[in-house]
Amino acid sequence: MIGCGVPLDRCRQAREPHARRWDYVFVVRGSSRAIAVEVHHADVNEVDVMIAKKRWAESLLAEHCPSMLVELWVWVASPPASEVFFLPQHPYARRLADASISFPRVSCKLP
Repeated sequence: MIGCGVPLDRCRQAREPHARRWDYVFVVRGSSRAIAVEVHHADVNEVDVMIAKKRWAESLLAEHCPSMLVELWVWVASPPASEVFFLPQHPYARRLADASISFPRVSCKLP
């Protein structure tokens, strides 16, 4: 069960207006485990953007929440279409896997 969520993008927008910011981190109640969720256009051309956003979030969390363990980095296809515009067999899907970011999905159910 989720204990709290932090909208990283919104919280850091004023301080880092040009950074590629990850959207949300949700912490599992009573633990230091977390799930990071990014709602973003799911196109192969956005893979590098997603990797940059994750690196930004990892750096921020390491500095401010060093005991937090993000167990899952989830990419959710953004509305209104909520479509994924590439296949899991695409070579860039491997880049996502190497960066430990889940292949884009149309929804995400949090614990």
